[in-house]
Formats: sequence, C-alpha cells, structure tokens
Amino acid sequence: MRSSTLRFGWALATTLVCSAAWAGPVPVALSINAKVAFDLVNSSSPVNASQAGTLTYRNGGADTTAGFAGAPSGGPLSGALTQTGDGIGVHFQASGSSANGDSTAGYLFADYTFDLANSSATETFTLVFKALFGALGNTTNASGVDAFAESLLSVFDTSNNEVIYSDFFADSANPGNNKSAASGSDEYTLSLAPGQSVSFTAFQKMRGGAFVRGAFDVDLDAFLRLESIQSDRVPPPNDVPTPASLPLTLTALGLLALARRRQH
Repeated sequence: MRSSTLRFGWALATTLVCSAAWAGPVPVALSINAKVAFDLVNSSSPVNASQAGTLTYRNGGADTTAGFAGAPSGGPLSGALTQTGDGIGVHFQASGSSANGDSTAGYLFADYTFDLANSSATETFTLVFKALFGALGNTTNASGVDAFAESLLSVFDTSNNEVIYSDFFADSANPGNNKSAASGSDEYTLSLAPGQSVSFTAFQKMRGGAFVRGAFDVDLDAFLRLESIQSDRVPPPNDVPTPASLPLTLTALGLLALARRRQH
C-alpha cells in the first residue's frame, strides 16, 4: 500500500512539472503572427440599411482597431501575438426594415490567419486558442412578412477541418429554415514539434434583408484569443504557472511526503 501511494505521488508531481502550462509572454522560440482583414472585394454596400464592421488586433494587452460604417473599407491589421490573452477579432452588425422599400446589408466577409513557428530544436509547444463572443453573442433577428438575417463564424485547423463554428439563420417568411448551431467546444488545441511551422484560418460572414413589411437585426462580435501555452521542457521558458497548477503540485508533494513518512 505504501509503495502504491509513493508511485502515485511521484507520477502526479512528475506530470505537473514536465508539462507545465503558464500565462504570460510567448516563449522566445515560439513565433505567432496573426492577421485579420475585411474581404473588400466580395463584401457589399448596404441598400436602405445600416451596417458596420470593426477589426481588432490585440498585442501585449493593447488593442488596435480599424472599421467602417456603410461601405466596407479599412484594414487589414496584423502583427505578432506576444502574450497569452492576445488575439484578433471582427465585429459585424447590421439592421434594416422595408418601411421605405427593400432593405439589404451584406454580405460582409472577414478572414483570420494565424502563422505559427517553433524554432526550438528540442522543445514541443501545445497551444490553446479560444473563440470569444461579445455581449450580444451571435444574434440574428428577422420579423414581419419577409425578412432574413444570417451570421457565421468558422475556425479551421491546420488541415482545413472545421473545429469551431457558430452558425445562425433567421427567416420570417420560411421559419423552417431557421438555424442556431454551434460547435460543442469553443477551443482549438494544436501542438508544434521542434522546428515545425503551421498555419490555421477562420472565416466570418454576415448579411440581412427585409422585403415585405419586414425588419432584420444581426450582430456577430467574435475574437480568437491565445488562451494558454504548454511546454514539455523543464522548466518551461518564461514560466508563470497557471493558478490551477499550484494546488495540484502541493497535493502531489504532500502525498509524496506522507508516503515517505509511512515507509520509515
């Protein structure tokens, strides 16, 4: 019994030390560059409606923004992510009604790109990115005889498989087409082996229309954030332990001490 407790204590302590996660600066060996841009070629101006878009790039906790109201313009924004909490995002919003004739907004399109490189010859990094949504989340409202609203965020992994999505559609004329779908997870985890470089992307779109005594309102405020970094090196570089790791480490050390006392 004493030996099994000892092995458990060692195993738990070793696991926590050898795969430490931290919040803070991105390690020197890890490069993360991000770009967010409006698709100005394929996005459309509104007709008898209002629409707006805002790009956000966060570096070192400070935000840089670019945006438009009306005809799509502005951007792109790009640069390095230098600490956990950094990221890029897009906020689209539009509304209109048919009170003064047909009303349309969008399509509005935006693209996200993340380029990652690990220059270490020995160290593997595991990163978690999280999709965050604003106070209104992903909202699509369509009312009246004939109106619709649509918004979508899709995040694709390094093999171009969709891993995160939020897909909403409202149609007052054909309510059977209504949709409110979201992925089971809002996080994407990937690992970078020594010397490896990868990229992943995301895509956001929005539109709305009102034609016969109808109105629409649509809002999608999304942000892709670098949530955490984990290293297999001991100790991890730039290590600021996450709060959850400290109690587990103390528990492991306590079990180890208890096992040693019982052996004597």
